[in-house]
Amino acid sequence: MIVNIQNFVYQLGYLFLFKDNYRYLKREYYKIKNDQWKSVDENILLQQERLFNLIKYAIKFIPYYRNIAKSRNITISRESIFEDILQFPILTKDIIRENRNDLHSDLNRYDYIVNTSGGTTGEPIKILQDKTYKARSEASNILFDEFGNYHLGDKLIRLWGDESEIINMSKGVFKDIKNKVLKNTIFQNSFKLSEDLIRKYIVEINREKPKIIIAYVQSIYELAKYIRRKNLHVHSINSIITSAGVLTEKMRNFIEETFQSQVFNRYGSREVGIIAMSCENSNLLHLNMHQQYVEILDKDNKRLEEGRKGNIIITNLHNYLMPLIRYKIGDIGALNYSKCKCGRGTIRLENVYGRVVDVFKNSKGDLIDGEYFTHLFYFREGIKKFQVIQNEIEHIVIKIVPQDDQKINKDFEDDIINKIKIVMGKDCKIGFQYVSDIPPPSSGKFRYTISNVSKN
Repeated sequence: MIVNIQNFVYQLGYLFLFKDNYRYLKREYYKIKNDQWKSVDENILLQQERLFNLIKYAIKFIPYYRNIAKSRNITISRESIFEDILQFPILTKDIIRENRNDLHSDLNRYDYIVNTSGGTTGEPIKILQDKTYKARSEASNILFDEFGNYHLGDKLIRLWGDESEIINMSKGVFKDIKNKVLKNTIFQNSFKLSEDLIRKYIVEINREKPKIIIAYVQSIYELAKYIRRKNLHVHSINSIITSAGVLTEKMRNFIEETFQSQVFNRYGSREVGIIAMSCENSNLLHLNMHQQYVEILDKDNKRLEEGRKGNIIITNLHNYLMPLIRYKIGDIGALNYSKCKCGRGTIRLENVYGRVVDVFKNSKGDLIDGEYFTHLFYFREGIKKFQVIQNEIEHIVIKIVPQDDQKINKDFEDDIINKIKIVMGKDCKIGFQYVSDIPPPSSGKFRYTISNVSKN
């Protein structure tokens, strides 16, 4: 892991951050780093072992799974676990909400945090994750970032969203210094992109000459479009890692040509961590097989053969506090078992469909990433599903499906309105519509943020 002085300082930070769990991070990192070069069959056997251990634990210690196993008379074995798991129902966000008190182990035994789903389906939920899970998940992040040629301590620009900076109207000097000095990282907030800010970011890229940019896919695409439109010079980046949205072939080619850099596509979620990522030899995404077991199912929850597109179902192999077994994440994809030229022995995903985010535009012409609006709904109680729609420059409608017909109080509405007006302007009119459901379009690509203005 140690490749330079900055890298060594970064690792000391990990040691302080994870403390007793640092050993899990380090052990997991070296294990998956070595195992990635094993054959697909060998890695399937390793995955089989982890899947069996997780489900065995869940049946014994997690009330929800114990009750399912008892009512369905489920028995499991290590050798047949890939078939045994089919006896468990699909875990939806509704089921998680309805059974949240029965889906976790004894909380007194764990040091844990509460996370939330990323809102990419418009249905945020709360997930419990213990410190051991977080350490092992971080090990996967480190390894998969290396796919994109980023190593801890390399100079990095992170074009990412931070709604708290916009809401509080403060960047946080200490955080800025900590990122730059200790992490060799410069943070560029992508949630609100004015022309002045885009120009500033481009100047910063040319001045700092980062090795890597990690970015929201839509945000780096907007930068690339501005650079081409204004015929600007931009420093050639070693590689760009994109996430938090669908990277189309058109977008990939446009970004690569603009920055003279290879683009790597990373797919993950707050609920389960990194799921897959492309490599230097292919645009297909290598599955994180040591942390995730992925199934592709049709609309009747039947397994689909290789190459056929269907619902992505994930079982996270490390979260023993709150196991997510056969979790329907809300995205669509297809599996590919062919051997990659890079030599890594993993199953791959043929891109990911269904995660669609729009960019909004305010009266000043500033571009607001749709993720800004979804972040406003994190950790909000009583909301089953939401959708934010902009049909006019200064008019936004928020559709909400309340959980169990709960009444949403006015304080909640006022808070959301105030935070939206920070980026959209004080004259923006914001209305709420409470509905029984928000059905997805026929394409299956649920749009939790829709702007009919930015397209024009």
